[in-house]
Amino acid sequence: MSSSIIVGGCLCGKVRYELCLPEGYSPKAHTCQCTQCRKGTGSLFANWLDVPRTSFKYTVSSTLKSYKSSPLCTREFCTECGGSLTWSSEAESEKNTVEINLGSLDEAAPGDQARAELLKPHMHYYCENEIVGVTDNLNDGAARFKQGSTLGELMPY
Repeated sequence: MSSSIIVGGCLCGKVRYELCLPEGYSPKAHTCQCTQCRKGTGSLFANWLDVPRTSFKYTVSSTLKSYKSSPLCTREFCTECGGSLTWSSEAESEKNTVEINLGSLDEAAPGDQARAELLKPHMHYYCENEIVGVTDNLNDGAARFKQGSTLGELMPY
């Protein structure tokens, strides 16, 4: 993937951001079924994209709010429309990245293969919380883990 700029934001448009992904960036999208991601995004599982913190910047942030959802983790959202935007961790192994809510990216052009690769999950976290018959069918070949990466060693599920 060549260097590219990707834009996104919240539903009402009062928070906008820009990603300038470096050339050679290897997509690191994943899903998460932890309780906090479910409640924070209002969906049965969240879709996130890990990006270098230095490649992400807000271009409009008049209604941006941060929320400390756990001792090491912060979520950002729009106070006007409630749109979930980012998740970040202060853990040593993750402090240089920010996770972007994939649903907040602007629409891709039909047939955009590079964007499709960017959105494709490479890992599924908190599979121990799967809902049988509803969210347990993520059998796309991506690595599946019982819990998440901030808990230390990942345990295959």
